[in-house]
Amino acid sequence: MKRLFLYLLLPGTLLLTSCKDDVVTRDVAQLPELARQFVQSNFSQYHISYIKIDRELFSTEYKVVLTNGDELEFDSDGEWKEVECKRTAVPVRFLPDAVKLYLNQNFATDSVEKVKRTSREMEVELGNGLEVIFDTEGNFKRMDD
Repeated sequence: MKRLFLYLLLPGTLLLTSCKDDVVTRDVAQLPELARQFVQSNFSQYHISYIKIDRELFSTEYKVVLTNGDELEFDSDGEWKEVECKRTAVPVRFLPDAVKLYLNQNFATDSVEKVKRTSREMEVELGNGLEVIFDTEGNFKRMDD
């Protein structure tokens, strides 16, 4: 019985320890091309402080921290997942046109502080504390406070 337990424990332990492989670098070439283009197009005025590469068993995620404190997160394909700006407003030019139009019509004086995208929706956090939720096409769904 002890031998069976050890035979099961050892591969499980090896599997768990080999799955987690975080790398911290400043090498922009480590980012997928799409993520590099996103940073260059939307945040070219800032330098990259560091890039954290989080490798899991079936996926890789990238977190880019800029010298001004802004944080960008990307999936393994380089698609943006989250953008959070701490000292400035999020540049909204990368958002779908429908989202930009809705924000301009309804919250023209409020800044965008954070944007998060999942497979089902997009959350836009405004400077006034409201969260505006859109579907993947950019259509308004609801607001949360």
